Amino acid sequence: MERGELAVCLPFLLEAGYSARSGADRMALMARFAELPTVTLDKEIAACAHRAEAGVLHYDGDYDVLAEHTSLMFESEWLAPAGAL
Repeated sequence: MERGELAVCLPFLLEAGYSARSGADRMALMARFAELPTVTLDKEIAACAHRAEAGVLHYDGDYDVLAEHTSLMFESEWLAPAGAL
């Protein structure tokens, strides 16, 4: 975060808020994420990283499938090796 290399999008914020352990935890998470830039989405949600010329930090093999089998250009970066979490 300190290097300005992270951004968030609405689906991420919704997932993070849903996974919070309590109302206070959710408020703290959202306050922290509010410090980050936001990548806006339109009806073509899967293309958000492509359009922003950004990578996707994730723990979901679907992003690798999208990167491999579509014309979308984005770096697919795993948060941890698949199966580790």
